[in-house]
Amino acid sequence: MGTVPSRRWSARSGNALGAFAVVLSASACGSGASGPRPVATLANIVAQQEDFEPIRASWEARTLNRNRVEQFIARYPNQPLSTLAKVYLAFALMDEQNFLRADVELAALEKALPAGSTKDLYAVARARSFRHREAYDLALSNLRPLVGKIVDVTDREIFLEELALSTTKARLDYEAIAYMDAWLRGVGENEKERVRGRVKEVIAGLPPEVVEATYRSIRSRGAASGYGVEVQRILAARLGEIAVQKHDASLARWLLDESVVIGFTGGDSAGDLAELATSQRGLKSVRGRTVGLLLPTRSSELRDDAADVMLGVSWALGLPRQDPTKTEGMRLVTRDDGRGATGVAGALEELVGEGVSLVIAGLDPSSSDEAVKWGEANGLNVIALFPPSKEVPVNNAAYVLGASRTAQLDVLARALADRGVQKAAFVSSAPERRRPVDVQAVEGTGRMALLPAVGCKLQSEVAGGARFPVDDWLKDGAHGWIVSGPIECARDVLRDVSLEDASRGSFASRAHVLGLTLEAGVPSEPRGQRVRVVSVQTGMVPVLAVRSEDAPDEEIRAYMEEFGTRPSFWAALGRDAGRLAKMALTALPRDSVTDDAQVKARRAVVDRALGSAEMKFWTTDANGFHGKRVIDRTIGIVDWPPSLERPKATKK
Repeated sequence: MGTVPSRRWSARSGNALGAFAVVLSASACGSGASGPRPVATLANIVAQQEDFEPIRASWEARTLNRNRVEQFIARYPNQPLSTLAKVYLAFALMDEQNFLRADVELAALEKALPAGSTKDLYAVARARSFRHREAYDLALSNLRPLVGKIVDVTDREIFLEELALSTTKARLDYEAIAYMDAWLRGVGENEKERVRGRVKEVIAGLPPEVVEATYRSIRSRGAASGYGVEVQRILAARLGEIAVQKHDASLARWLLDESVVIGFTGGDSAGDLAELATSQRGLKSVRGRTVGLLLPTRSSELRDDAADVMLGVSWALGLPRQDPTKTEGMRLVTRDDGRGATGVAGALEELVGEGVSLVIAGLDPSSSDEAVKWGEANGLNVIALFPPSKEVPVNNAAYVLGASRTAQLDVLARALADRGVQKAAFVSSAPERRRPVDVQAVEGTGRMALLPAVGCKLQSEVAGGARFPVDDWLKDGAHGWIVSGPIECARDVLRDVSLEDASRGSFASRAHVLGLTLEAGVPSEPRGQRVRVVSVQTGMVPVLAVRSEDAPDEEIRAYMEEFGTRPSFWAALGRDAGRLAKMALTALPRDSVTDDAQVKARRAVVDRALGSAEMKFWTTDANGFHGKRVIDRTIGIVDWPPSLERPKATKK
């Protein structure tokens, strides 16, 4: 309810009584002694004023009591203050979400209101009702004529609030921000915190581009923009949240540089904003001959593959070396691709800030898609180690070096069928959502059926026992296996199959075939006399030599001598990407540039060099892209041990 200071009451009542005395005197002079006595009317007005004062005080305090308003209207019907009380009542009803009765009350007042402050407040009430009914144009048609007209502090606050909310709902976003600024500056100190919170809520719902464009305009115009400090701080805080959500380091740096003059602290996202602003994201530069490597860490399988890629890339670049003069100025910068699309984009921005002109990325479908899309959109050269989806175009900046898994599975399925396998079990490291696509690649050949796929992470039910249900597979009619996963997965499947081979005579009397994709490689030595192992082959991968001196290539021999093992498919792919990157980047000078035009020019040099480079690859028989964006690759089959028959390679 609220209490009213006696001094305010005295001033108001004194003015009202004085005005009434003037009217009374004029009436007495004109009507003579026989006119009505004024004492009763005066008492009635005084009583109205006394009863209305708590209602007005509660209106100003935003604590209006609907019952008290209704009692006042019932006690003083058809009086000027009752008319104002009915407008208050409409607001109270709308606060209770009783818009139907509020509309009835407002409709009854429509023709009875003379021009003045009560009619202005009535128009605001009508606008609120229209906004509730989503008739935003009608709401604004009631409000706009009142701009600069309402004097009463409380009425003006309510008017400005309604104007800001109605323009926001009408998607007049820029106009709404201007009205919210006026609302903030026009509110009394008692209501400042509430209004500030309300404005924050409204601005949080505006499109990010509107918030950014408005705030940039305000900062560029300075004091001439006319916007107050409060709304600037709210806009800056919201823009800070947007920068953090989008991982937009460039925006974060600009925001902190521009906003210090208004005492901006960054709100709840201050720490994240400061960290983002000091990162390399958003900076554009080319620093000599710098290669970026984007590595996944989302699963143990990907981390192992990433380690092999890192090994191959470093080997090809000649890193690390004790003598820097032998590296030809090559520099390698790595980043973790984080989680999801935002992580990939953020990591690529970091790499760009480090001065890379080329990035090697994409060990799985999702990270490859994101890296290629980002590179194409931002003009950054990307060598993709895994083919992107068909929906992701490769037109301007990306080059695809990776081998298609579906093409591998297609060739593998045909190879197993040629060796008498009619039904096979399928073991895959791919996510469950991806496995149906891989299954379709096999069954789409029409040559063989697959049992439901199982994951490489399957665990043994008995300590030390078999991980994979070979016995169940055999009972279901399978006499072949396809493994699309890391070498550890292939090794365990072969072990379990070999154990079953040794324990089942009927099993050993039949030919059984284990098919492996490129990432699975080939086992160090065969296990089980009746289990034939076939692997996909492309270029010199898989390397079948067990000893370095038996390797088919001088560089592979050097690799095996240095690391004591033959290169996996991922290490070989990393080597090819690293060697290709080195050839392309040697065309660049060793200094750094940050100018946009120079950055684009150097990236264009790298792009042309990638397209025209010719070299001996480990993972394909092709010697370059020859103007294409996807390298040609012949996919064939190799038997292990190699003494077994090797069919002719099939081009895919």
